[in-house]
Amino acid sequence: MPGLRDLLRVLRHRDFRLLWIGNTASAIGDRIVRVALARVRGLVGARVRYAVAARFLPRRSSRRCSRTRSSTPLRPSDSRPA
Repeated sequence: MPGLRDLLRVLRHRDFRLLWIGNTASAIGDRIVRVALARVRGLVGARVRYAVAARFLPRRSSRRCSRTRSSTPLRPSDSRPA
């Protein structure tokens, strides 16, 4: 069975060492991109879900304001002489 020394002997060859380092860096970069894209998809997806939900929710605040204005009489200080 080959030992660690035998397995590392191939790294003495410059071409193989450059190939191995490049392949390792590429594999690490692929995993980083995969994690980053999943994170971006989660953030954007949450914003889209909130936007869609907000679009279909009833607008209660504007109804309250219109009812309050029409049902509340003017105070004497609010009225202006004509």
